Amino acid sequence: MPLGSFLLLFIAFTLRFNHVTLGANDDLAGVATVLEAGRHLSRERPEKTEVWVVAFAGEEHLRGSKRFVQKHYDELKKRNAIVLALECPSADYFQIATEERMFFAKHSPLAVEYARRAAESLNFETTVAPLPFSGSDAANFSRTACCLHYRTLRQR
Repeated sequence: MPLGSFLLLFIAFTLRFNHVTLGANDDLAGVATVLEAGRHLSRERPEKTEVWVVAFAGEEHLRGSKRFVQKHYDELKKRNAIVLALECPSADYFQIATEERMFFAKHSPLAVEYARRAAESLNFETTVAPLPFSGSDAANFSRTACCLHYRTLRQR
């Protein structure tokens, strides 16, 4: 009971703002980003690189990304895939998350470095840090990769 009360109060105080938000910051802005990325990549295809542009449903419980990972994990692993997930692309600041503590997910240092370098090459201001609260669809990719890797090591 005390832990539940603390969590409820923590959420209530950290999710309150005194300013108006744009609304639909992650869902619709994410879909717009995916559409634009697809358009751009269809005009300027990278050489020797396969790119999947994906949007997930069931965001509130990360269900879409969880099902995607379950269905495509072996294929992604075989292709040495690197996932760069955008969450809230129209937010006030841009953060490259190194981990998502609420979901026990540590992200690939290589993916973090690619994102940091890309932002730097565009003179785009970012912070690189753990996600302080909540989670993103990237958590399912990182957590599943860690768990499957752990299971593989444990079976040996």
